[in-house]
Amino acid sequence: MAEAVTKTERDDADGLSTGVVLQPNPLKTCSFNRIPACYPEFPLLKSTETHHVAFDVSTLSGTNPPLPISNPIRTQRWNKKRHVRMSSNSAPGSPKKKRDAPTRWDSITKALEQHLESSKAIEDAIKSYNPGMPGFRCLRFFFDKILTGTDRDKFFKETLPKMRLLALRLQELFPQPLPLLLRTESRSVTLSQEQCACLLANAFFCTFPDRNGLGFEYDHKVSPFPVFGFDGLFCQDSYKKMIGHKLMCIVNYFTRVTTSMPTGAVSFERHVVSRKKFPSWQGSSMPLCNLEIFAEGAIEDAQGFLQADFANQYLGGGVLEGGCVQEEIRFCINPELMVSMLITEVLGDNEAVIMTGCEQFSRYRGYGGSFEWEGDFIDKTERDAWQRRYVQVVAMDAIPLGAYDDQFSSTMVRRELNKAFAALYCPSAPEHKSAIATGNWGCGAFGGDKRLKALIQIMAASVCQRNVIYFTFDDSSFSEELLEIHKMLTERKKTVGDVWNIIKEYNESRKRDATLFDFIRKGAS
Repeated sequence: MAEAVTKTERDDADGLSTGVVLQPNPLKTCSFNRIPACYPEFPLLKSTETHHVAFDVSTLSGTNPPLPISNPIRTQRWNKKRHVRMSSNSAPGSPKKKRDAPTRWDSITKALEQHLESSKAIEDAIKSYNPGMPGFRCLRFFFDKILTGTDRDKFFKETLPKMRLLALRLQELFPQPLPLLLRTESRSVTLSQEQCACLLANAFFCTFPDRNGLGFEYDHKVSPFPVFGFDGLFCQDSYKKMIGHKLMCIVNYFTRVTTSMPTGAVSFERHVVSRKKFPSWQGSSMPLCNLEIFAEGAIEDAQGFLQADFANQYLGGGVLEGGCVQEEIRFCINPELMVSMLITEVLGDNEAVIMTGCEQFSRYRGYGGSFEWEGDFIDKTERDAWQRRYVQVVAMDAIPLGAYDDQFSSTMVRRELNKAFAALYCPSAPEHKSAIATGNWGCGAFGGDKRLKALIQIMAASVCQRNVIYFTFDDSSFSEELLEIHKMLTERKKTVGDVWNIIKEYNESRKRDATLFDFIRKGAS
């Protein structure tokens, strides 16, 4: 680890400095804007044409879970293209049946009203209303071989019965249609944590109807929404240790919420930026933002800062299947994030999703195949006026690469810059914008070059007038390298447009034995 570099003094008025700090110290030493200190005054919480609040705001106290909407002023009609398709009998979005014929919800109710005392009983119950599902090999292995003794007994005797009752409250907790966050529309939904728990319990029991064939105009023959059911985990072909630890996160979450239901709220906002607002990157005169680099720690440790989710265009990625990288891990330890998978249509290139208030319930260690649940986590983050935790996660999806060299083309660089801009853009004054906590976005499984992706994020944050906190995930060598390059660029007063041109020149004259940072060093010598 390089020695810490003192932050450059600044006298500009835009709230950004051009210095850089390499910090091995805890995040509390960071002086960048963070919430709640930088937040403007909160607006009154209420439903509008673009913001659906799914509970009675007058009952939001922070002491007890807020109550669902009662006697709504205007009852909305369910629209299969605009609202979540539910399974409950008279809930908006219920599949219709002939008169006197049993509905899907009748079958679900009958199955979940039974005592489920084993993994086989869970499987049989779920398959009674989903007869085409394959065997729950991983579920059986988890409960029969991994979760044993006292923990297993507690789950089947205490947690699972309450989960069944929670799932069956779907109609009670959602008397009005739950809107979808559709492509090209900037809209948001705010739910109580209790409503999130109910939706997740239904996902565990795989009650949501198939979303294919609902009339969405899309290029594929599949739903333009992520899958929202736990059968993808339960039915994995082969058991992996990592799958068991993902299930431990889920079991821990349901144990917690069925023991003491959280009383706050969570918001999901689809953020659509007009393409007219995209900068002319090659012509930008914005100076590079301030940067702090941490070789240790993780993005979720950055309390008070906007936190990057290295998202799939289908939110959640493989969290409910076999995936276990940055996004999947974050969704496991903050399970309320999974609700975004139910309501969010596949992301466009000018869109991001901001998720506010999702609570962390588990600790972990490792990554990918080495991921392990490490225990319960008590989230002590303060709440805002809407009773949401001061946690903001922004889902930003990079492009998975086919050929490594393609990412350096102007077309690909512009796409990633515009995506990062969509995630970070906010019309507020700089003093009201928190820094972005991020890392090697679009690298790893997506195949991106970490040097290029780091510069892209710095460029986008600079134009959006945010500072950057960068985690290199125990890669002290890259920490030092990024520090060196950022310092070199800022000392030479390079702008965002200058960096664009450097990347373009590198692509046009690139030698395979030279990295992007090598190219920058050579140009500076």
